[in-house]
Amino acid sequence: MARNPKRGSTTSEPMPAPNLPAPRRLARLLIVLAGIILGQAILYGPSLAGRKILLPLDILAEPTYYLPHTPEVAKIELHNVARTDLIDVNEPARRFAAAELHAGRLPMWTPYNFAGAPFIWPKFSPFLALQCLTASPVVLAWSQLLAAIVTGLGAYFFCRRVLAVSFWPAAITSWCYPLTGFFVLWQGYNTCLPVVWLPWMLLAVDKTVRGGSALAPIGLSVVTGLGLWLSQ
Repeated sequence: MARNPKRGSTTSEPMPAPNLPAPRRLARLLIVLAGIILGQAILYGPSLAGRKILLPLDILAEPTYYLPHTPEVAKIELHNVARTDLIDVNEPARRFAAAELHAGRLPMWTPYNFAGAPFIWPKFSPFLALQCLTASPVVLAWSQLLAAIVTGLGAYFFCRRVLAVSFWPAAITSWCYPLTGFFVLWQGYNTCLPVVWLPWMLLAVDKTVRGGSALAPIGLSVVTGLGLWLSQ
C-alpha cells in the first residue's frame, strides 16, 4: 500500500519498482532461475540425469500387474498405490501421442481403447508437447523442470510487480512456489499443470484491472487459455 502524502491516506497502488540497469536486472533474473533449478535438482536430480525414471515403477511389481513374480521382484516394496494412474493411464497416453506425432499424425483417435475412442489428453499443452519429443521417460523430469521454471518466474514477477516486495522475498517465493504441497502431491499428473499459470494469470488480472497496459487483456486471455487447454 502506498501512502498519499497530500491526504495522508493509503491507496491500492503498488510502489513502483526501482529502474535498475539491464545488467543488474539480468543478474537478479539469473539468481531466481538458479534457485528454481536448484530446488528441482535436489528433488529430481537422478531423474534429470537419467539414472532414475520419474514414475512409480514399483507398482509394476504388484501381483498380476506386469513383472513376473520372482524372488527378486517380491522384495520390491510398494510405496504409494494411489499413483497407479501414472503407470496405467498417463505414460501409455504419452507414448501413444509421441508415436502418432512422430508418424506425422495428430493424436485425436486411439484404436486401443474399447473399439476405438477419441484420444482425450492435453496434447496441446506446451509442457506435454515437450514430453512427446521422445518416447524415453527421461523427458518427464525435464518437463517437470520446465514447468517449475515457468511457474517460479510467474511467482517472482507477481511478487515484484503486484505485491511490490523487495528482491529477496520475491526470489525466495519463486524458489518455494514450485515446491509447495499441491505440486508435490500431484507431481506427474495433469491436474497440477493449470496451476503453473496461476501467478501469471494473477499478474495479468492486476494489469488489466489497473489499466497499466493495452496488452494486459490479451495477456490475460492467453494465460487463461493455457490454463484451460491444460485441463482438457
